Amino acid sequence: MFFKKRRFIANVREVEKSLVTILGKQFPLLLENQKNWKLSAAYYFDHQEKFIQLLHENITRKNLDFNENRIPQNFRISGLKIYNEKTNRRIKVKLVVFKNLISKIYLDIDNNPFKMLDLKNIDIDHLKVEFSEGDNNLTEKKVRRILKDLNHKKKDLLGLRDTFEIEFKEKILYVILDMQDGNYITIDENCAVYRIIHDHTEPVKQISPDIILFLNSYSGNKNDLKGYFDY
Repeated sequence: MFFKKRRFIANVREVEKSLVTILGKQFPLLLENQKNWKLSAAYYFDHQEKFIQLLHENITRKNLDFNENRIPQNFRISGLKIYNEKTNRRIKVKLVVFKNLISKIYLDIDNNPFKMLDLKNIDIDHLKVEFSEGDNNLTEKKVRRILKDLNHKKKDLLGLRDTFEIEFKEKILYVILDMQDGNYITIDENCAVYRIIHDHTEPVKQISPDIILFLNSYSGNKNDLKGYFDY
């Protein structure tokens, strides 16, 4: 589910800030990297295990290589709990961290609206951290299978190492280019290409029926793609 409302984004931003602040001592790179990025959009997935997908845009530009010069910080955090003032109980929160940014927050906001959460009352006594191959590496393998017909030169034009999936109206899209401003170029499983603009009346739009056609007009300079993001 895609949320365009600014209030939802503001609520997610507040939750993210509280989590990063309280986790800063255990995960200093998470706290440090937060200074370089801001939340630009959020997606709520109402699946069996409900979660919020966070999208960020870089605000410093000079620190785009922050993660490239650090030990990879891709992991899951469980064991967090936030106090619910309405039910007088603590609810479980799990996080996925990708490249020192929170990319997913597992939290049932349908049953626990933001206004009921006491973000100053977060329990971190029983943290569990799992370092593994991670969702994003698995997604990268899937995207590379989708793009199996592309030669290596064409694939090198894309940001496949940083890919992740986004769900929109029951369609799964895979990020192939991060514009670093909260906007993205994505593909579906049939190799059709879409642009995603955060906070827009038409957030997702197909821009090419095929990745090969798209790459015929893209040589690696992201400035050539700005026309796709004109409001």
